[in-house]
Amino acid sequence: FFATPFATIEANTELLKSTKGIDKIHLEKINNSIELCKCIIETYRECLSYSNNQNNIINSLKQTIEAAFRAYAERNNKKNLQLSNTDIPDKFLNHNNHYIVSVVLPLLENSIQAAPDYTQIEIVFDEKKHTICISNFCENIPTIKDLKTPRYSSKENHKGTGILIVNNLLSMKNRGVLNTTIENDKVIQTIKLNSNE
Repeated sequence: FFATPFATIEANTELLKSTKGIDKIHLEKINNSIELCKCIIETYRECLSYSNNQNNIINSLKQTIEAAFRAYAERNNKKNLQLSNTDIPDKFLNHNNHYIVSVVLPLLENSIQAAPDYTQIEIVFDEKKHTICISNFCENIPTIKDLKTPRYSSKENHKGTGILIVNNLLSMKNRGVLNTTIENDKVIQTIKLNSNE
């Protein structure tokens, strides 16, 4: 056990679970955030060769992505936004779930922030093509040049780190590439993964 702020948050959350009068829904949200942080830390450890852990921290990719979608939509006041494709596998190719979650969630959050309420976010996992596509409708569509500019953000008070993080994770150990296209009023982010053998 390391006495870090993150470990302290995790320990205190566990203690609060047995406290009467505590809102269990909020505790579950905190716990989900803790698990997501763990998976991102593990992804960086694996990519930087400090860890060779082949165990999945996350058992179900589908449940994790759906839970993150609900949390991001609520945080961004998009209660009528829909996740249109719930055909998310529990595991994708031969990559650890924590790695897949780490590259998908920043793009998912960007899509939710950019999409108008009452529209849909679509996620398509294609094992034959080794791709994950995340698409959303957008009212004020940025240019491809803007989207490829480091730290670009169309959102006020944002640092534009989501795409930067994904590109960084994909480039480590040549894991894959991110391609962005715009079709009509849709922004499509496609993660093309290399084999992890």
